[in-house]
Amino acid sequence: MVHNSKSCHLYVTDELQQHIEREPPVLLCHYTNQHGLLGIISTGEIWATSVTDLNDRSEFEYAQELAESLIASRIEDESDERKKRHLGYLRNAVLKAGINICVSSWSSRIDDLSQWRAYSGAGTGYSIDVKGSALKEFAKAQDFILAACIYDKSEQERVLLSLINADLAQNIEWETAHPQTNELERFKLEQNGRSFAYHINRYASLFKHPGFAGEDEWRLVSKPIDVSRMDFRPGISTIASHFRFSLRDGSGQGNPTIRLESVHVGPCPEPERAQRNVRFLLAKYSPPLHDPEIIVSNVPYRTW
Repeated sequence: MVHNSKSCHLYVTDELQQHIEREPPVLLCHYTNQHGLLGIISTGEIWATSVTDLNDRSEFEYAQELAESLIASRIEDESDERKKRHLGYLRNAVLKAGINICVSSWSSRIDDLSQWRAYSGAGTGYSIDVKGSALKEFAKAQDFILAACIYDKSEQERVLLSLINADLAQNIEWETAHPQTNELERFKLEQNGRSFAYHINRYASLFKHPGFAGEDEWRLVSKPIDVSRMDFRPGISTIASHFRFSLRDGSGQGNPTIRLESVHVGPCPEPERAQRNVRFLLAKYSPPLHDPEIIVSNVPYRTW
């Protein structure tokens, strides 16, 4: 079964919808370095990075490869030539996936060693800690979803197969109802699988290799974003792109930022000094009565 809306691009299957609608944890943490913390607090924004510019490109390719493998198996086992042809269209959509989707990573793990290792770099790491329910409302207001990453391979296959089967059935139904169609619509069907290219692009970032299950990651995931709304920055080997996801609630005087429940200061050689400077930073940019707790990490980890 699929959920329909005004646009065929927006429907999702029951399996995926149930996953997306899961309530987030009470608290979600965004781990970052000094540069990232300064930018987030001073602007009230987080950079949601284009999936094509993630540090590990294989994250996006993992879901593509899994979907392509599932479709290839279906093609091999399918005896109905029409279904086989349409499965080929879905496969084309997977192989050519490249719509501009942006993501931001959060974790349910508070003061977590693996996260400090990943984000501290050569300096001190930080995490901003936000209520999951508040972050979900911010996502909804900006056409993002907030959803947990799926690490279990059997669950990944179950959700992907639900999308494959739903798009396959809808595309065959559409072709039957439109025997005479223009060149553009035929291209959308044969190369994009109609809506399937959208689906595989938007939701691919929720499927992560089982080896990363310890992260307990949740992600903000955008709809396709026009390049005119993107910003750019120097990357490691090429220019990288991102969308400025707002953490401002738009209410009250001064357009205050979303309430931070706490800020964690990662392992560092001068924890009291680091804690004090975060307090000064928040005092400059935060509105009155905005007083998150500043917590020094208890993790015994040294980078100095």
